[in-house]
Amino acid sequence: KLLHLAGYENFRHSMDRIKELLPDPGHLLIAGDSAGGFAAPVLAEKILTSYYPDCKDVSIFSDSAMIKRNNWEHTLKNVWNAPEFICKAQHSDNITVDFYENLMKKMGDRCKYFYASSIEDYLLSSFQNEIDCGVFETNAQAQQTYFENLKEMHHKLQALPQPMSFFYYDWRSPILTKGGTVHTAIRQPFYYQKSQGVTTMAKWLWEGVNGHSFDVGINLLMMS
Repeated sequence: KLLHLAGYENFRHSMDRIKELLPDPGHLLIAGDSAGGFAAPVLAEKILTSYYPDCKDVSIFSDSAMIKRNNWEHTLKNVWNAPEFICKAQHSDNITVDFYENLMKKMGDRCKYFYASSIEDYLLSSFQNEIDCGVFETNAQAQQTYFENLKEMHHKLQALPQPMSFFYYDWRSPILTKGGTVHTAIRQPFYYQKSQGVTTMAKWLWEGVNGHSFDVGINLLMMS
């Protein structure tokens, strides 16, 4: 069955309705997890320029949005049917880094920026394994590859022109995650559980959007 993707049109019509319901917010949190985590930084520019140009207190948050591939240009143009401004933002094998870089260059310190991920995401490691090896499954090697890619991504996000706050976690479900870690937390019960005995994602994000950013779980990236 042929599926025609119209994600951007759906977004645009949704935002038209949201603007009617929320005409003039004083604060905005533009957040997404999984696929929505890719979308949050690249659509934030359109939200802020076309719908809420006067809102000055803005936060952007992605939870679990990392897949590396060498042909993102083809996927964006020919599979996702993304508009030109999205396609132009991509220039590497990691579109999330590209999208945050593009947003920071245009919005600067108007926004606060946040990223979260589990360290051996069982689902995203399955997608990455399919790209790298042709098999959609997670295993110890796929999870290690994800972990190494995440460390690389962390350093790239750190090097971007605006500061970013990070929350890394290692929650597992023995049966579901197949030795890996969970996929996303923001819409799960994990959102209210402490990571590393430090704080919850809910508390971390609340403090961050209110101007008190800090990092959680950086030590997890030091593991081998």
